[in-house]
Amino acid sequence: RAVARFCGRLPGTTGLAGYVVCCVLPCRCCWKGLEKTLRFGKDSKHEDGEPLVKCNVGTRKVLVLGLDGSGKSSWLWLCDHPEDSSLRSGELLQPTSGVQRLTRKHVRSSVGEETNVSVDLELTEVGGGEQIRPFWGHYVAQDLAVLVFFADASDSDRLEEAAEALAEVCRAVVAQAKAPSARLLLVAMNTFAVGAEPSSDIHEVMRRAAEDVVAFDGVRILEADLVGAAGREPADALLSHVADLALGAGPPLRWRR
Repeated sequence: RAVARFCGRLPGTTGLAGYVVCCVLPCRCCWKGLEKTLRFGKDSKHEDGEPLVKCNVGTRKVLVLGLDGSGKSSWLWLCDHPEDSSLRSGELLQPTSGVQRLTRKHVRSSVGEETNVSVDLELTEVGGGEQIRPFWGHYVAQDLAVLVFFADASDSDRLEEAAEALAEVCRAVVAQAKAPSARLLLVAMNTFAVGAEPSSDIHEVMRRAAEDVVAFDGVRILEADLVGAAGREPADALLSHVADLALGAGPPLRWRR
């Protein structure tokens, strides 16, 4: 206040310039620092000690498909409960019969040189029952970023059925000329179960079923075991990989239109 009063007594533009330099600019800098502290804390870090992301690039759409019981709902539950280290004991997740939507905000991505980048993922899971599968194609948005397809490696009897379901939704996408920039990610669940199919074999079955409509060059398959005490780590790893794909990592699908 004393400085402001002094500057106010100076004549003309001299007083105005002194007021701006001595009062306005320092106050603005102090306010920005205070605002950052109030919003993010003194050290500008998350509670886990990780630095805050420097840039959020907005929302990307993700469609989650797979047969009923393939693990889609378990993954979305873990995405919706980041404070839980695993699926809660006794938590009975019924297969989704309709549509389940969830937006997971500020998912960290490592795309590009800037590692502190985040993206909001709009996750849409559609049930995998026989009655709803013919409608999968209706949920493919024009600006879809990632199609995530779950397959249960421990259920070898339904592997061909899952592959044909993937092929059918791909044919619907081609017929409607949708999702020109989408990426595809295959997820093999329960690969550690006794008698489970290797993820490489699952990838090959999926490729053969859909090769008439989409080229599988660059399409990856990730293994995930979300059941048990260690479910959080693979769930987060999958979420991070989806974020990378949503921001352009890897080649987009080459549809055979």
